[in-house]
Amino acid sequence: MTEQMTLRGTLKGHNGWVTQIATTPQFPDMILSASRDKTIIMWKLTRDETNYGIPQRALRGHSHFVSDVVISSDGQFALSGSWDGTLRLWDLTTCLQKNFSASPQPPKLFRARTCRAGRAERLIFFSPDHILTLPISHQVLAASTMPLKLLF
Repeated sequence: MTEQMTLRGTLKGHNGWVTQIATTPQFPDMILSASRDKTIIMWKLTRDETNYGIPQRALRGHSHFVSDVVISSDGQFALSGSWDGTLRLWDLTTCLQKNFSASPQPPKLFRARTCRAGRAERLIFFSPDHILTLPISHQVLAASTMPLKLLF
């Protein structure tokens, strides 16, 4: 390995291990970090040598370790998974939880990602106006702009 990486800064704010980070190209100065302290922190990167990032908000609501966090491709929402077995949808402009449900007819897919909630892994599909979550199993699914179809 010829390329060397250099530590630019440390973000301090969690009271437990950091379990996941999430970023989006649309907002390169924002990072979300999930932690075993049951919170998600929204960071604003400053790239200042003395303080590389500032915690903007703490998202609270999970009752156990937050094990995963993903950001929608438009940067407006985050979805977190926790060892309490729940998935929570966050509006990143208000930092409030949003109610969501699986859509039977999801429109064009923006992004797909896995998210762990406790011991269960779920497949998350972000689209322009829907979020669809499915439990991951040994079944094969096909996705397009049409509803998901079970292949076998």
